[in-house]
Amino acid sequence: MLFKRQSSFKLKGGNHLKDIWNEEDNTLEASSGALPELGNNSTLFGLEDTKGQYSHEPDNILRRYQQPVYITSDHNVESLKLDSEIEQVLKDLRTSQELEYRMAEDKLNAKKHLVIDLYRQLDADRSELAKRTASTKGSDVEALLANILSKVNRIKQEVAKLKEMEEVGKGFGKALPSTLKEHFGIHVDD
Repeated sequence: MLFKRQSSFKLKGGNHLKDIWNEEDNTLEASSGALPELGNNSTLFGLEDTKGQYSHEPDNILRRYQQPVYITSDHNVESLKLDSEIEQVLKDLRTSQELEYRMAEDKLNAKKHLVIDLYRQLDADRSELAKRTASTKGSDVEALLANILSKVNRIKQEVAKLKEMEEVGKGFGKALPSTLKEHFGIHVDD
């Protein structure tokens, strides 16, 4: 009740800056204990130090944002810290994209070589079929023809898989999870 009267009086009569600062100090002390001491590291106080290799990972970011934030007046130090964090995030992004690129390059080239080998085998079988057609019995020709048709179907399947794999050209994050799982061995939570 006393607090309501004081608040009402302050609203009607105005506040002195000294009263505002005292009120904020009391509120901070009551809600979170005492303010942390200012150290040599003039950055955000009350935050867990996550200066690890992966300080930008979701767990660390979430942990930092769940803690109370006290802001220092030295913006130059904070600016340097933010520059360093951004630089590390971009470096990690470049590294992960290079790894994704190499993986995609290996898998796509392997699939391409498989398709090319199947085409070579198909050409060899067609040449063999042309030689045998004139001089061989029907059963040999039929077996060779069945083999050729099987290779044609396999080539179609492998080319379709290669087209699915080419989705990663837009980025691994934009490719379908089923494509990443089936062709690249990457399991993505939906």
